[in-house]
Amino acid sequence: MNSYVLLLTLLVSTHCCMAGELELRAKKIQYATQKESLTRDFLAAMSAEMDLLSNSMKLNEFAKLRTHRGRIMLGLDSPEKLLSDSSIQLSPEFHTATKLYVAESKKLTDDLRELYESELKGLIGGSNIPRAEELREETIAFSQGRYSPTPFEFLRKKPYDAVRIVSEKRMLSPLFSTTIPDELELEHHERRFRIHGQCRHDYYKIAGKQCGHFGKMIILDTGNSRNLKMTGFLLMSTLSREGQYAIAYSKGSSYERVCSLQDLKMNTIYEWSIERKEGNFLIEIFEDGNVVRSETFPRISGASFGFYATVRYRNTSSDMIVAFDY
Repeated sequence: MNSYVLLLTLLVSTHCCMAGELELRAKKIQYATQKESLTRDFLAAMSAEMDLLSNSMKLNEFAKLRTHRGRIMLGLDSPEKLLSDSSIQLSPEFHTATKLYVAESKKLTDDLRELYESELKGLIGGSNIPRAEELREETIAFSQGRYSPTPFEFLRKKPYDAVRIVSEKRMLSPLFSTTIPDELELEHHERRFRIHGQCRHDYYKIAGKQCGHFGKMIILDTGNSRNLKMTGFLLMSTLSREGQYAIAYSKGSSYERVCSLQDLKMNTIYEWSIERKEGNFLIEIFEDGNVVRSETFPRISGASFGFYATVRYRNTSSDMIVAFDY
């Protein structure tokens, strides 16, 4: 093959690769946008169904549907399981809405998986081995449900952010920073985050000082609206003295704990609420509709709230899922 033909082959290959990347990105944005719209409609339909049960004084069924909502939002159950629960008499309208959500979600997933596999097939055997390996890992993670494209990846103004933290200095840094060691894995699926894993560092020197208790924090965009209310669900499946869970406020590169979650029960679904009232923030944690934790904190200009998990000693673990239901 002469040099001209070789150059032309490389140019065509590069062009096809770039076109494939652009197509995949566009498909991921479409998936994220449409799945968020489907989820919003499904949750609105579920809220209407819960109101219907509550107004009809069917409190046992209301409580069961609330539990299903939490388990679905936390990724513990699927809407299909809700449809198969014979102990709840769903209205025809909500039954139809749930079946539509399941069918449309499956179609979105199948379409994106097909494109992933097509793009991966085109890269295998090519010269861009690192990209092929990266795409292979992403394809497997998507197929196994460990990854799904979300608006978080593509929006300039994000509804929430994720950072590294070190508790002993009350310090945070961006995920890409190396100032704080990268402890605990972070997974993001639609409206939920999972922070989990084992500690790899007993200590790490930061600004000349040995520090411990490393982890991750999910920071919410509390915005500037006067009447703000955020709600969601929370579950911790690993509890120990060496791990910490809490709600904190963050400002700049520092944060302060405002509500400890340390003595909550393991593998129990909690609801949470952060509401701005009369210049203060009211933080509440609920179990089965009952308040089990309540903290009031004065509003601080430029500060936001977040959930965090940390680990202290090598091989100790943390595992927390936070879902946003608003």
